[in-house]
Amino acid sequence: TRLTNHTRVYDGILDTLKAARSHASLAVLTNKPLAPTTKLLAAFAIRDLFQSIVGGDGPYPRKPDPEGLRAIMATAGATPERTLMVGAAAIDYETALHASADASIVSYGFGFRSFKREQLQDGHSVVDDVKGLASVIERFLRE
Repeated sequence: TRLTNHTRVYDGILDTLKAARSHASLAVLTNKPLAPTTKLLAAFAIRDLFQSIVGGDGPYPRKPDPEGLRAIMATAGATPERTLMVGAAAIDYETALHASADASIVSYGFGFRSFKREQLQDGHSVVDDVKGLASVIERFLRE
């Protein structure tokens, strides 16, 4: 389908997701509509890695409002201190801050140009590749 014509899973991310999933609940929070998001995840055979998916057309306000992230945390039984939001844009970082969650922003992702590294507060990170993200996730899960 056209949905997957120009979309791919980043090299190494599947292994990173599987490793994280073996120790934690994973979810997707997006401002994109739920139906195509779910179809995209299914097309790449990764839908089952995520406990919940919250789309921008759902019952919660769109990011950077923290309600969608808070709903995901409630579903997973997680506290803000035990939540790591991974994103690629300033809006993802703002969402994590509003929900008092940790954030890791990937510089290689779509939307990173909107993020200014000087915005980064202590306890949050910017990673430049999947290996760096895997390290951040591993460290977070050990804490």
